[in-house]
Amino acid sequence: DIDEAHELFAVAVDGSAPPARLHAPLLAGSDVFTGTLFPDASRVLFQDVRVGPSSELFSSAVDGSDLSRSHSGPLVTGGSVPEAGVQGDRVVFRADRFEDGDLACFTVEVGGGEPQRISPAPAYGTVIGDVGDFLYAPDGRSVVYRARGDGDSEDLYRAPSDGKRPVLPLPRVAGG
Repeated sequence: DIDEAHELFAVAVDGSAPPARLHAPLLAGSDVFTGTLFPDASRVLFQDVRVGPSSELFSSAVDGSDLSRSHSGPLVTGGSVPEAGVQGDRVVFRADRFEDGDLACFTVEVGGGEPQRISPAPAYGTVIGDVGDFLYAPDGRSVVYRARGDGDSEDLYRAPSDGKRPVLPLPRVAGG
């Protein structure tokens, strides 16, 4: 209800109920972006951009109850969540949670909890940095993401979406 703010509401398809706000009341200068439905359509995942510009990843039930369950946890000052997705029982997102500008890939259960980083240093000792976009594998059990590897090159990595197994660098294609 703040002028010029982006907010997120749900409306019954048949119009039988008034719109339901899907987030806590906003502070002046805050916005809500990137609404994504969970696969079972019970919740919507969204980014709440606070004054700063810091942001956090939340979800709410689509009927407006159970507002704003945090998925990213607090972020470092200036931190953001530029991309997030839901697959099965996991939320995967890119964020600079601990150091502003250090984008990493994280996973957390859809019910919330402490996010796990799934973009650690690979086995050969190179620190992966600046995680780019990611895609879920068709079975939802792993995530493929692009990240800076050695020097300025970008490589592809595969990580389990539950964060319980090692990250694997994917082989480079000759000439690519």
